[in-house]
Amino acid sequence: MSTPLEHSKKVIRTIRQKSNRAILFYSGGKDSIALLDLMAREFEEVVCVFMYFVKDLEHTDKYIRFSKAKYSNVKFIEVAHWILSQIHRSGMFCVPQKIRLIKLKDVIEAVKIKTGIQYAFIGEKKADNMNRRIKLRLYELEAIGTTNN
Repeated sequence: MSTPLEHSKKVIRTIRQKSNRAILFYSGGKDSIALLDLMAREFEEVVCVFMYFVKDLEHTDKYIRFSKAKYSNVKFIEVAHWILSQIHRSGMFCVPQKIRLIKLKDVIEAVKIKTGIQYAFIGEKKADNMNRRIKLRLYELEAIGTTNN
């Protein structure tokens, strides 16, 4: 039985054997900060994707600035959070808009196409919920899914 840190390193090494570049969906929280540190040591390039609800907030931008300064092989892309499509369409706190609803998988695929990077780390954990726990059990190393999953 391995520790979460050992498991994370094994997953990162497995992907590193397949590619020298990876995408990290980065929230600025403790888990994504730790994962970025592990990934930056292994990959030649890590493209972090920060999904914002409100762009350019000082308290979130400081984590992005810190990470850019600390790691020379890390780049950032900022995109609107996929849940904003639901908010704007429903009219919650705004005038309803006729827009297409998107899902996280749509954002992941768009970033993969934009960067040309095949592998994305999204930080899903078994502890998040029962459905995620069941889904992750089907993946290689209980972490590496394909677009077919």
